[in-house]
Amino acid sequence: MRTTLTSLRSLEIHDCPELESFPEGGLPRKLETLEITSCGKLVETLKQRCEKDKGEDWPKIAHIPNKYIL
Repeated sequence: MRTTLTSLRSLEIHDCPELESFPEGGLPRKLETLEITSCGKLVETLKQRCEKDKGEDWPKIAHIPNKYIL
């Protein structure tokens, strides 16, 4: 995975109704906290895509210890 945010530890995404998925290469490996809130009805879609061991995006976020999709 090639990324330019190699030192990023926390990522908060708020009020982004167009968000549908994460980058193909995944998220930075050092990311410790991912919080997604107030992203409209897409939050439910993201919850499904990020479901542990089942969701399409789970492999992209599995390494992040603290994940909040509200």
